[in-house]
Amino acid sequence: GSEMCIRDSGSSILDLKQSIARAHPQAEPTLEFMLASVDKVFSKDDTILFDQAEVGFFPHISGG
Repeated sequence: GSEMCIRDSGSSILDLKQSIARAHPQAEPTLEFMLASVDKVFSKDDTILFDQAEVGFFPHISGG
């Protein structure tokens, strides 16, 4: 995996997704649909990130 440092404690998952999209524009179309986890707990885009939080992103997968 990769590490990314967030400068402002109190940023949300959505803020992180937007930062990633600015750094990697090719990822922007898929970021909107990715699930996120914070410290190994699935979390919504409005979840606030704190110092040393571990964030993971998972592609949206449809199944049957």
